[in-house]
Amino acid sequence: MSNVLKLGLLIKDSFILEDFYNSRKPENNLFGIGINFTNIFFKNKKYFSLLKKGILTNISKFSFIKKISQSVSDRGILF
Repeated sequence: MSNVLKLGLLIKDSFILEDFYNSRKPENNLFGIGINFTNIFFKNKKYFSLLKKGILTNISKFSFIKKISQSVSDRGILF
């Protein structure tokens, strides 16, 4: 961005926004996939209800998974 500003180009006339969009696209796709999986997991479907119930009731027994979950919740994936 600083190169474009040094050249005196307007931001709207440059490809900065497109470059930024393209550089963030993989993260945006992963975020969208994560939201879709979360929605699928918490929907009331007869196929997933037993699996979901088993996972949610037993998750507190696994301290390793609980620790990772808390760390990701507090700091994000890149910690």
